Amino acid sequence: MLSSSRLSEDSRNHCVPILDYFVDEDDTSISYMVMPFLRLTDDPPFETVNDIIDYGNQLLQGLVFMHEQQVAHRDCSEKNIMMDADSLFPKGYHPVRSNYLPDACTLAPRLWRAKGDIKYYYVDFGISVHLPKDSPKLVVGGYGRDQDVPELSFDVPYDPFKVDIFILGNMFKREIYDVSRPYILWHSNSKLTHGLELLQRGFLVTFRRRYDPK
Repeated sequence: MLSSSRLSEDSRNHCVPILDYFVDEDDTSISYMVMPFLRLTDDPPFETVNDIIDYGNQLLQGLVFMHEQQVAHRDCSEKNIMMDADSLFPKGYHPVRSNYLPDACTLAPRLWRAKGDIKYYYVDFGISVHLPKDSPKLVVGGYGRDQDVPELSFDVPYDPFKVDIFILGNMFKREIYDVSRPYILWHSNSKLTHGLELLQRGFLVTFRRRYDPK
């Protein structure tokens, strides 16, 4: 449903699009989906605070959009977020040797992240759920990459939409805030420290740490 024509046209949709699908000729119970070729979000690495702000804004926008469609991802951690970075490589790149041209021998020229038009996508909807407006907003299950989520349970129902917010906030804290904090404090640079504070406020890190499922 998230790849329908109507929803695909919404710029807030950051769910990986399904371009096509086909049924296995030998086993009709199996279907294959065709999706864009994407890169890990840190390949190439972030270069400025603005790069990270854009990353956070797109992911928050995409999560709000998903929840408006009554869909909870339930596993929106860093390994399930990827990016379309084609605009950074004007001559293309090899799908395996990703820093090389399609010939796999020549280093691929690359633009700064700020010069490209990067779009971030949520992928892997294996445990996602669609809960219509008139249905209970509760699920059970303990699966997912982020096992820090306090309410994960195979027995006690919980709100998967709130879990999405926790997972995303925890990812921002662990992968961005915690990684950048020692470097910024070591250099004692007021501009960098201000950037760190922006990350903390803008990416729900404080909210995430105060979150209580009860």
